[in-house]
Amino acid sequence: MEKFDQFWSEDMKKKQLAKKPAWIEKVKNIYQESGASGAADFLESLPEKDKKSHAYRSMLSGFLLELKCYQDAEKICLSIVEKKPVDEGALSNLIRIYLKKGVNDKALTLSSRLIGEYPESAIANSVYASAMQRMGHLSEAVSYYKKALKLQDAKFGKERKKEKKPFNTPEVEQLMWNTLEMLASSGVHAFPTAGTLLGLVRDGTLLPHDKDMDFSLPYCEMTRADKILKKAGWKRVPHNVIPLINPIAYYNDEFEISLDLFGVSVEKGSQKCITGFWMKGVPKEWNRITEIPEFELKKIKTPEGGECWYPKNPELIVARFYGEGWRYPDPNFETIVSGGHVRGFSLLTQCYSFQKLYTCISNGDYGKAKNLAASIKKKTDDKSLLYICGKILSS
Repeated sequence: MEKFDQFWSEDMKKKQLAKKPAWIEKVKNIYQESGASGAADFLESLPEKDKKSHAYRSMLSGFLLELKCYQDAEKICLSIVEKKPVDEGALSNLIRIYLKKGVNDKALTLSSRLIGEYPESAIANSVYASAMQRMGHLSEAVSYYKKALKLQDAKFGKERKKEKKPFNTPEVEQLMWNTLEMLASSGVHAFPTAGTLLGLVRDGTLLPHDKDMDFSLPYCEMTRADKILKKAGWKRVPHNVIPLINPIAYYNDEFEISLDLFGVSVEKGSQKCITGFWMKGVPKEWNRITEIPEFELKKIKTPEGGECWYPKNPELIVARFYGEGWRYPDPNFETIVSGGHVRGFSLLTQCYSFQKLYTCISNGDYGKAKNLAASIKKKTDDKSLLYICGKILSS
């Protein structure tokens, strides 16, 4: 239920312990069953007198943020901060909004105010860590993520139901093949990778509840692919937390589908094929570098008779990403740190891992939280982390 609690300031939580409006508990239950959309709809149906309350505005802004209604959420948060400049819930949500919008100066200013007022708050430490990650201060980000996990109350309750939109529809699959064919016909060697390749190899289709399409290509062809995709209607979108130069993210408005384009290069010295999450302006070893087996590509026929590129040894790539058990679906598997293709436990890998672990616990996604904790435990000898992961695994 921590995800719900993040929409409250610490001050508001204390005041509500004595007397809590009856509708608060109902919102909790609705959020648990129907997510942010159902909870926001219920809040909108409340009488006008309840809509004037601080609790109403604080929670609604959080639900709107989760629903990506950033402008409406920002308006509510600003109205709260105008009256209460150090309200934890409103400040946290404003920082998240500014990070997503790339307004770094405002995010950094508010982050400093937030952590100064609430140094022992899990939410404040997590949000401050995200801001540090955005600025490229990865060591500092790791430190605050670890403190957030330590402060987070990881008492597992009922896992929240997650209503996911089906991904493996004929329309989305056709979009995938058409996009691969378009890139191939333009001289770009793009091919399915990660979850997209896993679905095609294991199930013969896309994964039913994937969140995006994943393509790989030679890193030197990224600029050409970018121009082709934009011309075809794909919009380049910024990364939510940090500016990455690899992968590049795109969005198709017509199909409401995201695409991640991973550049692959041959590493000098080792001659290994590497890709991953690469951040501009930081030392190479800080990045999340992933290694994939040496591979060759072949042209295959698409369902509509066109041609596109595809790995000759897809099973080897899938096994490197997902382990030897890749043939058996595991909804809790998380490639951020669990995959065998991830090199070491770099600062950026730690940032993503700790942020994901914190978010899974907050969201009530306890299966993934335990999977992540087990993987992190294998990667570190940090006593505080080992204690945190042990506590999660025993919950």
